[in-house]
Amino acid sequence: MPYTCFLISSIGGKEYRLEAFKSEHPHGAEDSLFVPFRDKTSGSETYGAGRYLDIPENEVGVYELDFNRAYNPLCAYNANYVCPMAPRENWLDIKIEAGERLYKQH
Repeated sequence: MPYTCFLISSIGGKEYRLEAFKSEHPHGAEDSLFVPFRDKTSGSETYGAGRYLDIPENEVGVYELDFNRAYNPLCAYNANYVCPMAPRENWLDIKIEAGERLYKQH
């Protein structure tokens, strides 16, 4: 179940929402919010199933999404991993041309 929603209003003057999920780490490690998303680069310039953002949770509850920190899931690199898909609510109809790009094997 989603933990919260992020409103993104600075992309081309259009408002977008991304749902975040709470990740809890054992042994007192920092709690974070997990934001899986897809965009118009998914499948061509970035991993087809989408990319992820991890955001440290804070007491204020206001977060800045830095898409430069978007990363590919482990399943982009190894078929032995199973990764969660970005929920339909987190499919953006724009290109996010920041963060980790498509992995190309040599």
